[in-house]
Amino acid sequence: MFEHVAALRRIKDTGKVNPVYVLHGPEVFFKEEFTAALIRYLEGDTGAASLDYQFLDGRETNVVEVLSSAKTSPFFASFRLIIVRDVNWFSDDRVADQLLSYLDEPSPSSCIIVTSEKVDRRSRVIKKVGEVGEVIACNTPKGRELASWVKRRARKVGVVIEDDAAWLLTRSVGENLYALVNEIDKMATYVGDGIIDVDVVKRLAAASAVPQVFALLDAVGERDVVTALSALGRILDGKEPALRILHMLVRQVRLLLRACTLLQEGFSVADVQKRLKLHPYEARKICAQTRNFKITELEGAYPCLLDADLALKTSAMPERIILEKLVIQLCTGRS
Repeated sequence: MFEHVAALRRIKDTGKVNPVYVLHGPEVFFKEEFTAALIRYLEGDTGAASLDYQFLDGRETNVVEVLSSAKTSPFFASFRLIIVRDVNWFSDDRVADQLLSYLDEPSPSSCIIVTSEKVDRRSRVIKKVGEVGEVIACNTPKGRELASWVKRRARKVGVVIEDDAAWLLTRSVGENLYALVNEIDKMATYVGDGIIDVDVVKRLAAASAVPQVFALLDAVGERDVVTALSALGRILDGKEPALRILHMLVRQVRLLLRACTLLQEGFSVADVQKRLKLHPYEARKICAQTRNFKITELEGAYPCLLDADLALKTSAMPERIILEKLVIQLCTGRS
């Protein structure tokens, strides 16, 4: 469970809101999610009238102003919530002393939420926050954890997304949680009471270079030169860096070669998945595509990949021409 979710659950289970929360790390979505959920909890059934809250920019607000506000009784409300975003106070000893002094006797009618990119958990003030409040890491989920988060987010809006579809969505959209939420909401509206499967993701995922990269890799795996060149053109038109495209093609050839070798040695698709550390969906696709290649053909692709790498880095030839030549070589087996 993510730390901000666990903290919210503790608040709901105990009915206790701590006087201070420090949210640190790169994931802004989790910081905003925690803040919004705490506001809803504090407003409760009585609505905004029971809560006085302030949003402050930590880059423009000093700690004296924040602590003065926290010590002042809320106006026409029973509780005050002060949200201070993007602070860089904690490395300042003078500021630390002021915070430590306040945390020795925090206001019972105020809560301060502070967000920061980085904190030093060994520092005096952060240790003190951990004693009287909570220090919450907000890190961007990756890999399987990100796919699990997508599945939970889908359940939150009342739909089910299949494992393979969740993985494909994260590969298509990336690690931007705001973009993933938008895609999940869009797909939930599309399927209604149905299920988000791989076909839905392929049909509806936001248009970007990433889905086109998958189309390119699939076409190369199927040795479909026309489709591969068409996908390559769309990727390049989208300004995707040529070396990034080459990197993905190198990875595809490497996976095909390793999978082909393992399958010929008698290993199963499940064995290939574990040994190559692939998602089951990707493993099934790679193993199916190995039927289109001989090991010698895949081994012979490496000189072509190396030539393309050297040409992209040193040649005056247009990148599009270099990559088109490479794609034709990979699909046809002709060097």
